[in-house]
Amino acid sequence: GGPALRMSDDSWAQELAQSAGGFEAKEASRWLKAKGGGKDDESRRRNEAILAWLAANDVWVSELSGWNEPPHSMALATSTFDELEGEDSGRGLLARRAIPQDAILVRLPVRLCMTKAAALASKDLRGVVSDATNEYVAIALLLILERAKGERSFWKDYIAVLPTVGDVAATFTWGDDELRFLDGSPARAATASMCAKLRAEHAAVLEQFPRQLDPAVVTFEAWEWAFSNLFSRAIRLKAGRAEEFLALVPYVDFINHSPFSSSYVDARDIPKAFPWEAEEDEVVLFADRAYKQFD
Repeated sequence: GGPALRMSDDSWAQELAQSAGGFEAKEASRWLKAKGGGKDDESRRRNEAILAWLAANDVWVSELSGWNEPPHSMALATSTFDELEGEDSGRGLLARRAIPQDAILVRLPVRLCMTKAAALASKDLRGVVSDATNEYVAIALLLILERAKGERSFWKDYIAVLPTVGDVAATFTWGDDELRFLDGSPARAATASMCAKLRAEHAAVLEQFPRQLDPAVVTFEAWEWAFSNLFSRAIRLKAGRAEEFLALVPYVDFINHSPFSSSYVDARDIPKAFPWEAEEDEVVLFADRAYKQFD
């Protein structure tokens, strides 16, 4: 593979850490600062669609009890408020009722996540993504191609509720006028480095696979959108494996974490009811503390 697809996963993590750290916390928060997504009929329709998709794929999100399932304790809101930032944080999860510490908030099969394994299994990325491919690049390409499929995508209802580049408002997507606010800050150089890296990686991927990847689909705008979502919401999971893996986890990634929160998200083997059932992993989110209703 070429330089883009073989780039070390650590190099992306280091770039992001350099860009988001090493300067004042207030400046760092600008990297992944979310703008509000107001309440409207379309937002509510999209919420209902992703909840129906989750329910159809073995995720219990009903407020009613089921067989061996308590009522789901959370609700997906079209708009939430970040008290620390004093601003609208867009879509998020709220406590539907009081939740005790260490309670399981949600369980979700790993097969619903967008991962490098899912990219490897994608027919659209056959011959493009390999074992040597960087995780960020693999998932970014999967996300872009699945969005391009529209209604034919398995993840269409999840993709429909992902934020836009403008919603995430990461500094590497800012224009020159906005970037002037960072003049004199280490964030300015870090942002320039990230922009250059993204453009170089995008160009390298298209150059390496001119026949497999359509430049009208894998545009730089789409690339920027994919990485904005990866950097702002991807989670590292382990699931008993020797190494962690990166994942976009539908629904779970709408939890608006406090920086002081220690909520635990990881993957584990799903307990089998019968010996002949296939082994499968699930993502589990535990409450780091007790939550009041509407927290």
